[in-house]
Amino acid sequence: MPIDPYVAQHDPQAGKSAKSANQEAVLDTFPASDPAQKAETGARAVPAADMMMRPEDEVIPENPMTLAFSYTDREKAKLALEGVVRDIPLERHLTSIEEQGEGAILRVTAGKVDVQRVADMLARSGGEQR
Repeated sequence: MPIDPYVAQHDPQAGKSAKSANQEAVLDTFPASDPAQKAETGARAVPAADMMMRPEDEVIPENPMTLAFSYTDREKAKLALEGVVRDIPLERHLTSIEEQGEGAILRVTAGKVDVQRVADMLARSGGEQR
């Protein structure tokens, strides 16, 4: 049947933005272990609190040693910390940043086997060993 130009045609997507159509599509892509939170669906498969690391579960490296490096800028220390956690890899709870004037001191606890790699990485990122 030909389309009559004098009759208004209804577009099913009328009034919807591309963003809302995209959001509807994304809702159907969640894995079963983490379903989209809609009123008609239940809670997550595993409560978020069960997925969080508890203090008794924290991993402590064998033969731990603590390194301290000073940075002239807090942002440089933060970027160095992120690099160490990502590239070594190292647990975030084994690191700390302390402000010192306009700079910062980054402390990292690592196992004896990783200490030299961590020290080299922190030195390359602009830190000065203390």
